[in-house]
Amino acid sequence: MKKRNYILSETEIAKDLRKLSPMGAMDQNAKYFLMHPDILSFILKHTLTEFAALNTAEIQKRIDGVNVQRPSRLKEILQNVQFLNPSDYIPGEGQIIYDLLLSLRIPGEKEGSELQRDLEFDIQNNFWPGYSLITRAIFYVARGFCRQWRELRRRLRPGKKDSKLLYRDLHKFIGIWLCLDAGSKAGNTINKYHITEECVAGSFHAKVSEYDMMEVIMVRLPSKDEDIDNSNKLFSLLSAMFSKTMPLDERKQRMEDCGIQMTEYVERRFETMCNLGEGIRDWAWKEGRQATIEPFLKSCVELGGSYEYAVQKLMIVYKLSESEATRRAQKYYRKSGVQA
Repeated sequence: MKKRNYILSETEIAKDLRKLSPMGAMDQNAKYFLMHPDILSFILKHTLTEFAALNTAEIQKRIDGVNVQRPSRLKEILQNVQFLNPSDYIPGEGQIIYDLLLSLRIPGEKEGSELQRDLEFDIQNNFWPGYSLITRAIFYVARGFCRQWRELRRRLRPGKKDSKLLYRDLHKFIGIWLCLDAGSKAGNTINKYHITEECVAGSFHAKVSEYDMMEVIMVRLPSKDEDIDNSNKLFSLLSAMFSKTMPLDERKQRMEDCGIQMTEYVERRFETMCNLGEGIRDWAWKEGRQATIEPFLKSCVELGGSYEYAVQKLMIVYKLSESEATRRAQKYYRKSGVQA
């Protein structure tokens, strides 16, 4: 088979990012990062036990499939890949879309043997959304595992009802969740959640491969760059990729320390991430500032502040133009029944 090296073109990436808010563009740019072969294989090496002894070049050869939203718009991500559908829909249960979906071959127990694995990546900017991300990750992995059954059934010949083939061909599904804002307590941690055997009576033990079919790996980064444990190469790499404040030169140095070649593609992704970081801070300030204008005007009215005072403060504190400050103040004062 002819080798292919797919990488999204910068033109198409730029078009995608321009359509999004700064936060959305940051998230999309992070996905483009993950799809780079050197970065993807580095993360797999430092999270999957089966790949720990392999170098990144060997790992790349074991990636058989990857999802992309629009394969027809690609130019050149990985060698010899097939394209997978990143969405999973079940009537009555709704649809989930994986950030990145992979099909892998890992070394088997016997020399020269290989086992298939499916793996999904998910990037989370908020580790404390009001529910357990671990529970959600387990649900995603369970859905992915059930997806195998549905796909295997479709491949059976018409009228073939023997489920032995289905059970025999089921394989492990793994979810790697990158949590970028886990705080100081949970940050700098990697935890694995998987099925284990407990022998309650007797001494029989089944093969691990018979029950170890689902696994969640949670990689958690602290919220602040200065709290990153840079002695761990994976944390160092991820902080360089996803930081909203790290200077470009420091990002490049961390990548090189991890053995990631600074190609034009990677460098442009870093430049985009730096620009988006600035955009997010400006966007967050603007959004936060806008959200406090009405509470400020409410306080002015309740405390008997004059209309002129409100306009002046809107111009100074919120940096509104005189016409915009006047419009905002007039609208609120009239709504409150106070003469402007």
